[in-house]
Amino acid sequence: MGYILIFHDLKNQYYYCYDDDKSNLMYIAFQDEIILESFIILQGSKSELPLAGFLPYEVYLNNVEVQKNNVEVETRRRENGLKAQELFKITARERLFIVEDIPQDKDSIANYKVIDSIPVKRADYNIKNCKNIEVEVKCLTLYPRINPLFFYISSYEVEKLENLNKLTGKKTILALYNQAEIDRENCSVTMIKLSTIRKNKKPIIYDMDKDCYKVPISLTTEGFELLEKYRIMGDLYRKSNSRS
Repeated sequence: MGYILIFHDLKNQYYYCYDDDKSNLMYIAFQDEIILESFIILQGSKSELPLAGFLPYEVYLNNVEVQKNNVEVETRRRENGLKAQELFKITARERLFIVEDIPQDKDSIANYKVIDSIPVKRADYNIKNCKNIEVEVKCLTLYPRINPLFFYISSYEVEKLENLNKLTGKKTILALYNQAEIDRENCSVTMIKLSTIRKNKKPIIYDMDKDCYKVPISLTTEGFELLEKYRIMGDLYRKSNSRS
């Protein structure tokens, strides 16, 4: 007798996992793609798992060490994401951008979802002195290690951000930080408009296996130049900087 973990992810895809040790299942349960309120762990045996074909998908724990390693990588990725967000806020405010945190809690997200059939996501920050601009901060891995560099971004995440933009009339800019450099003192940011990813069909490749867009870093703009284009009364800030 062991334990069965039942959960669904953000795409409402259901999964069933079995392990003799309950704590091992918790490594899977606490991951970004899993809605925490959705999972349940029950005592049971493998014979109680649904038969193949009766569910969209089934997964079994065959290698607990692999799962543990995945969680360690996921934890580092999450920590680096928080570092990138903090770095963006500090740097943006130094450049006199008014950065407002956008709540990401469950109740706030529910307010954004006005049409049940349309998945939505709000960006991380509202830039108050830029016209209709929100910023989503990402700390990503750049591939390969030599030119031409590119990054992957989930097509589902792009879709959710775009859906909300259509409903609110906002534009989203992605602020990208390199995972390999996030702990360096001189870690820099590059930016790209979300709309660029869907419109530039030639240089951007949709990877069907990963369900991601493969985006060349050459399409991004270094620093805050892209954000500056949307700054309200930009001349006022330039005059202020010249006097100082």
